[in-house]
Amino acid sequence: MLIKQGRSRYMEYQYHEINHMIKNLSCFFDVVRLVDPIHCHRIEVDQGITRKQKKCYEVWNKSDRCENCISYQAYQQQKRLTKFELLNDEIYFVISTPLQIRLADDSLYSCVLEMVVKNSNKILMGHLKNNDYFENIILYEKKLYEDALTQVYNRRFYAEKSFCYGYYNDRHEIIFIVTDLKGFKKINDQYGHIVGDTILYETAQLISRTIRKQDYVIRMGGDEFLIILDHSDEEGARRVIDEIKEKSCHELIYDHVEKKHVILNFGMAYDADFDGSDESIKKLYYEADQNMYHDK
Repeated sequence: MLIKQGRSRYMEYQYHEINHMIKNLSCFFDVVRLVDPIHCHRIEVDQGITRKQKKCYEVWNKSDRCENCISYQAYQQQKRLTKFELLNDEIYFVISTPLQIRLADDSLYSCVLEMVVKNSNKILMGHLKNNDYFENIILYEKKLYEDALTQVYNRRFYAEKSFCYGYYNDRHEIIFIVTDLKGFKKINDQYGHIVGDTILYETAQLISRTIRKQDYVIRMGGDEFLIILDHSDEEGARRVIDEIKEKSCHELIYDHVEKKHVILNFGMAYDADFDGSDESIKKLYYEADQNMYHDK
C-alpha cells in the first residue's frame, strides 16, 4: 500500500491487495464495500473493475442518491468523511475514504471505500430513542444544506456540487440564473434589518414556489440567489424570470403606504451539454453573474 501526501491525501492499492484489505476490515465493521460515487454503483475488483447492477443507496432503502452523500463528497474533496445513517430505527456510523486502485493494465481507478458499523448497545439505543436522538440526526443532516434565514439551499450545497449528481450519467441542458435585490442596502438602512430579513425570506420562498420540483434555489450570500433550472433552455428561463417579476409586484411589498415592492436583477447562462465539472460550473456562474450586472 502506498500513501501519497500533498494537497490531497489518498491511499493507493494494487488490485491484488484490495480484496485482502476488505476481508481484514470486515472483522471490525458490519459492512465494507467499494463504491463508484459518481454512478452510485457498488464495485468489485479482480484484474479489472466490475460494477454491480444494484445501486449503493439501495442498502438504505432509498430510491435515489442520498442528499448527504458523503462518499461523493469524499471523492470530490479527497479526504475521509463520516456521517450517521438511519435504517429501520437503527443507527449506523458510515466512514467514506477515497482511494485509488492500480489495475492489472497499470491504470489507476479512483473510488471510495465505505465502512459501516451498526450501534449494538440496546440500552443506549433505548435511551436515544426516548430522547428523540434519531429525529435530531435527521434534522441535522437536513440543516447541513439549508440556509437558516431563507430555508432554501445554502452555499455549502453549491460548493459540494450536490445539485449535479446526475449529470455524470446524463449530460443535458441546464440554466444558471443569478439574481439579487435592487437597492437592498438602502431598504435595510431605511426600514431596518427585520424588514430586510423578511424580504429575503419571502423572496426565496417566492422563487421556490415558482420553479419546478427538479430545480434549485440557493442563497449564495447576502441578497444574492442562484437559480438552477434542470433540463431547461433560455426560453424556459425567461418564462421563469417573467413570472418571478410579476409575482414580486404583488407579493414582495415592503412599504404598503408608498406601495414599494422588491425589484430583482437577473442574469442567466445556458449550457446545452452540462457535464457537472468544476470548470463548467464556474463558467456558468461567472457568465450569469456578469449578465446580472448588465441588467442593473
